[in-house]
Amino acid sequence: MVIGLSRSGFAVDFVVPSVSSNVDGNTYSFAGPAVHQPYTMRYQQVYSASEFDYLTNSSGGWLFDVVFRGDATNGTQLGLKMPTVQVNLSTTQRGPDGLSPTFSDNVGSDDTVVLSGQLNTGLVGGHRQGPEVWDFLVGFSKKLFFYNPTEGNLLLDVKVFQGNTNNNTFIPIVFDAVNVTNDSVSRVWSGDFLGDVNSPTGFVETIGLPTLFSFWPNPKLSVRLQTNSVVMSWPYPGALSAPLQTVLQSSPGLPPQAQWQEVTNGIVTSNFVSTYTIPLESAGSAAYFRLVSTTPP
Repeated sequence: MVIGLSRSGFAVDFVVPSVSSNVDGNTYSFAGPAVHQPYTMRYQQVYSASEFDYLTNSSGGWLFDVVFRGDATNGTQLGLKMPTVQVNLSTTQRGPDGLSPTFSDNVGSDDTVVLSGQLNTGLVGGHRQGPEVWDFLVGFSKKLFFYNPTEGNLLLDVKVFQGNTNNNTFIPIVFDAVNVTNDSVSRVWSGDFLGDVNSPTGFVETIGLPTLFSFWPNPKLSVRLQTNSVVMSWPYPGALSAPLQTVLQSSPGLPPQAQWQEVTNGIVTSNFVSTYTIPLESAGSAAYFRLVSTTPP
C-alpha cells in the first residue's frame, strides 16, 4: 500500500496480492482483460477484502484506476487498441478460490459499469529483471466505484466485445500472474480460442493477475481546538478537474429538517489539505459541520 499524491491528488494505492508489489509473479498468463481480434473475452477476478484494510478507517473509498502489468520473463512490448470493452466492479460475497464457473453468480448487488467503449493501452514485458511497470491502465470513463471492504470482496468483471485491432496482432498478450492456492486473488474466464464474451460460464482457476488499485479514501472531517480558534481540516483530492469533490456545510442545530448551508468563505487549501478556521471570539453558542461528497456522478 502506498499513501500519497497521485496524478489526481491525495490517493491510496494498493497492489493485490500485496506480496507482488516489488517482485514478478511466479507465472504468466495469456488470459486477462485483453484479447486479439477476432476473439472476445469475459474475465472476472476477485480480490480479498483483507488487502484493503486501510480503507476501513475511512469507511471505504472511491476507486478510480485499475492497472495491470506484463510478465518480465515471457512478456513482449505491445500496444493495444480494443474498440469495444465494458468494465464492471461490484462487491461480492464470493472469495478467492471460491468463484462460481457461472459468471452471474459472482456479481454483487452494487454492480457498476465504470468503463464502456474504447480501451487503448499498452503492455510492457520481457525485461527479465522484473517486475515490469504498471502500464495496462483501465481508466474509468463512466463513473467511480465506491468500495467498502467491510461489505465483502471486490470483483472485477471485464467484457471484451472487440479484441485488439493493432497491426501487431501476431505478438502474444502476456500478463504477469501469480499461481498460489489460498492467496488473495483468483479468477474465472472465457475467451480466446476457448470461449467467448457471451458464454454464461467460464474456467475457474486459482491464478490471478497482480493488480494496482488507486483509491480516494472517503474523506473525513478532522476538528481540533487551538488556543484561540477551532480548526477543521480534510483531504482535498486535487485539481478542480478531479472527479471527486467535497463541500463543507454548516447548520446551527440538528432538528429533523436541518438547514445545511455550504461554507464558501475562509477555506484555505494547501498541499492537498483544506482548512477552515473559526476564531473562538466569533464562534457563537453552537454550530454543526459536515463534509458532503458532490461526486462522482
